[in-house]
Amino acid sequence: MVQNITNASGEYSHIIQRKKQEKDQVSNELTINTQKPPSKRTAMDMISHLAKRQRQDHVDKLDSVQTGGNKE
Repeated sequence: MVQNITNASGEYSHIIQRKKQEKDQVSNELTINTQKPPSKRTAMDMISHLAKRQRQDHVDKLDSVQTGGNKE
């Protein structure tokens, strides 16, 4: 009976330790991200990429309408 309690508390402390490590890692990542925010260049590249993709989707849609749904 005493051995079972010891094993359970050992497993429990292992879980607590793992959760603490995960919390510390997330905290570290958040600290790094707030200290070094993404540059404006990166944000502008992403906006440009999304705009190009949206234009391409629009062109594909127009092509599809003109060809009756068959893209050949």
